[in-house]
Amino acid sequence: MNRNVRRILRTTLVATGVLCAAGWTSSAQAAPPSSRLAEGAAKRAAHGGHRVSVGHPTAAPGRNARSDLVRELRAAPADDQDATDAAFLALERDLVSQWGSRSAASRPQRGDRFLIVGSSSVAGNLGRLMVRRLQEVGFEASRFGMSATGFSRPDYYDWMAALDKLPIDNHVAGVLVYMGVNDPQGIWLWPAERAAMHRKGRDKWVRFHEPEWPGIYMKRVTALIDKICDRGARRVIIMPPADVRWLALDRRLRRVRRLQILGARASKCGAAVSPAGDQLYLLDRAAERREPRRLKDGYHLSTHGAEVVWQRVRRHLLHSVGGLPLPSTVVANVSP
Repeated sequence: MNRNVRRILRTTLVATGVLCAAGWTSSAQAAPPSSRLAEGAAKRAAHGGHRVSVGHPTAAPGRNARSDLVRELRAAPADDQDATDAAFLALERDLVSQWGSRSAASRPQRGDRFLIVGSSSVAGNLGRLMVRRLQEVGFEASRFGMSATGFSRPDYYDWMAALDKLPIDNHVAGVLVYMGVNDPQGIWLWPAERAAMHRKGRDKWVRFHEPEWPGIYMKRVTALIDKICDRGARRVIIMPPADVRWLALDRRLRRVRRLQILGARASKCGAAVSPAGDQLYLLDRAAERREPRRLKDGYHLSTHGAEVVWQRVRRHLLHSVGGLPLPSTVVANVSP
């Protein structure tokens, strides 16, 4: 087997078997790997008062998906993914130490609320399904999604200011933050950030390839989580972007995922759950044609894809707010 293919297989198995409680156990996840355009509409109408639209990927797909795969596997350094895996494992050790003594599941208390915030995926299938599942568990769940937003472009949409309008207080058991697919681009700097970096007045941007980009991005993730914590939420859970079909974009998202995990770890009450596990599935055209997990754009989740992600993260998500004991697979793999 090609060395690079082995690496991507190892990464996927780590993400699904170690970091995600569901692993490969569900029938929905047992289908062979896949890669083709998913069925379903890429643009969806407004739902429940949320603005839903589909942005443009940072990098467009090539003409031949399998040729792209070979090129991307050869070009992608292992270090980025290895660092992401290590960051997840370190965060899971933190959760083991905080919640390891909890031996039985506890239902949400009366009045406990759960809020999901993020980009267009929260306004679409993923957010809609997760709200329903959290309500089934016993939370008063709601969502707030804004298309084409993230941490990189507060000039377009300022999430720090938007938090002031959201119903976050000490009755909120958890806030799930899902955004980042739109972030592999230049970061727009606030005037204070420009001043701290001694940037000239017109130099408002830090490009994705510049060395300052990771540090600024991670600080923004931590600052957002800390602000939610200070408002009274008991736990803020970052869910980094799920796997996308376009490998050039997915390669850039590796940095985003790693920095979101590290940003959560540096925060006051942050945790992280991994939605990873679809990369091999998305490479099999036949399986994706039968049961698509992504919409035609390649990165928004279909209804089926959203259910797969929920089953993959639910135990970690509920555990992080004290609703379930930590999955035994994680305890076995990350305990010192």
